[in-house]
This record gives sequence, C-alpha cells and structure tokens, in this order.
Amino acid sequence: MDTSRFGSRSLPAPHRRPSGTEPISAIAAAAVPPDLPGYTIEKLLGQGGMGAVYKALHLQLRRPVAIKILTGTQLDRIHKEAPAIAALQHPHVVQLFDINVESRPPFFSMELVTGGTLADYLMRQQAQARTGPRDYRPEAALIHKLAAALHYVHSKGIVHRDLKPANILLTVDGEPKVSDFGLAQHTLLSIDQTTANAVLGTPSYMAPEQAQGRAAQAGPPTDIYALGTILYELLVGQPPFKASSAMDTMYLIVHEEPVPLRKKDPAIPRDLEVICLKCLEKEASRRYATAAALADDLKRFWSDRPIVARPPGLLEKTVKLVRRHPLPSALVAGIVLIVLMASAATTWLWQQAETARDEAERAYAATAE
Repeated sequence: MDTSRFGSRSLPAPHRRPSGTEPISAIAAAAVPPDLPGYTIEKLLGQGGMGAVYKALHLQLRRPVAIKILTGTQLDRIHKEAPAIAALQHPHVVQLFDINVESRPPFFSMELVTGGTLADYLMRQQAQARTGPRDYRPEAALIHKLAAALHYVHSKGIVHRDLKPANILLTVDGEPKVSDFGLAQHTLLSIDQTTANAVLGTPSYMAPEQAQGRAAQAGPPTDIYALGTILYELLVGQPPFKASSAMDTMYLIVHEEPVPLRKKDPAIPRDLEVICLKCLEKEASRRYATAAALADDLKRFWSDRPIVARPPGLLEKTVKLVRRHPLPSALVAGIVLIVLMASAATTWLWQQAETARDEAERAYAATAE
C-alpha cells in the first residue's frame, strides 16, 4: 500500500520537547536496578502496571536502548511470544532487540523512542484551548500509520489486544510506534493460553468481546476497535466510553452506542465520523474486515474521495436499539401491538356497524315501496 502522500503528515509540533528533559508521563519513584548482563542502566523512563522501563546502554554495540523489567505474570507469555514479536520489522512498530529470562530480574531490551507517548500528547492537547478552524488530517494520518502497522502485525499472526494511547510511543518527529505486546496473541502458532472467560485489556479501550470476558476470541477486529477508540479520543478529547469504575465502563462498551462525534464537535468531517464509528461497531463482523481496509478508507478521506464505509440506516439503528435494550423494546412492541389490535378491533366494529346500518336502510326502503 502506497502511504507516501498520506503518511507524510505527523502530529503537530506541541508534542516535541527540548533534548535531555524527562518524559511528561508521571513517573513513580523506583530504585534503578543493578546493571543487567550486557547493559548499563542509566535512568528510569516510566513505571506502570505492566512494569518499569529504563534507559540503558548496550555495552557491546554502544547503542542506547529501553529496558523493560518483566514481572512474573508477564514472563511466561513474553517468553513464548518473543520470537514472533522480535521478528516484526515495521517503521511504526517498536523493535524488540533482546530478551533474557535467565537474568535476575528477567528483562527485554527494545528500541528507545524518546518523544513520549500518545497519552502524553493527549494530556497536553486537553490543557490547550483550541481557537479557530481545526485541521483533522493529522489525527487521521496518525491512525492511518497505526492501521498500516497493525495490518503488518496481523499478517504475521499477532494480535496486540491492548492498544491504547499509553502503548503508542512517539518519536521526536511525532511518528507513532506501536509498543508493549505484553498481552499479544500469536494466532498462527496457537500458543496463546488465555482462559475462555479472561478479561484482558484496558477498560476504555476494550472491544465488546473483551469486556464480555471473551478475550480468547479476540482477533484483528479487536485491535481495529481499539484504533477507533483512539481516533475518537484524538478528535474529541475523550474515549467513547469512560465511567467512574472499570465495571461500569465495560457495561457501557457492551450495551451502549458511542455518542456520534459530530454531536460533540459539529466541525468534524462526516466521513471521518463514519470511519470512526464503523471501527466501534459492537459486532466484530461489522467493523472493517482488516486494518488495511481501515487504512484505505482513511486515505480516501485524506484524498477527498468517497469512503467505502456507510452510516447505518434507520432499520439498522432500530435493530441495534432492540438488541441493546430487549426488555424495554419488548414492552414498547407489546404496547404498539395492543394499540394496533385495539385499532383493528375498533375498525372492525365500525365496519360491522356501517354494514348493519346499510342493511337496515335497505330493509326500510323495501318496506316503504
């Protein structure tokens, strides 16, 4: 796929920061571990639920890298997935260099990307007041690049399953790179050991199948859904579903439809809204069939050509409403049925009365003659 024209746009300059400053993400205090075999640890870059990441120097190659310390819950999965993930070679996928499960602590090294995360960028954007007309093409271009990267990843039999702004790193030039394959599933090798009812992922970016505990059934459409949530957040400043608790958020993901983007910002192009909402379909089969198809529609939007996706019609909206709210829909249908039956009965009685009157008039006329 030729992305040279479409992919030339990057996020605007505000994501950049002077060389040598710390990442904008809040970093919890943590002790720097002792030097690991073959590396010198320099400083902590970030820390979260999936472990700590450090800047380090590969001693033999004299190359700066990022080191991630593996936790016990990650170790078995990463060990199995590492060969497939390390083979990924794409400009918008963070390169995995090395994994050492024998070290204490166990770790892996990867490409060092120093522009922060997409989550950092979104936080800065929310803090800045927007004035004047807005160009939505940079956001569309970013999702296009990520969709192209995901199509490549999917073609290798790997599904990420935890795409979110915090797992998308930015270079100093604003180019996105998919990272953190800690929950990835290698579908071609069938080495995933996810239990049937596991709930894996980050609530606001989960697909409905993940929120319903069907993580083992997650496939490429799951990642396409996540791209839709990221595009939604890029356009209006918040993901489509976010409640006060994880459980409430997952309920919304399963049972509610996202608020149309243009209700939040009427300036958003209609085609971009249609593209985003197609990614967010509840049923996986109704999303884009592949990440490449999503990338192609974004390129059509960019090029001012008709997109392939179509907004849902009235019948489809009605079917969705019934599926989301079966009990209220059944009650409404029952009331409508009663009204229709009453109306039909009234019409029948009226017709019977009219017939009886006509017959009486004819009988009277015959008697009079």
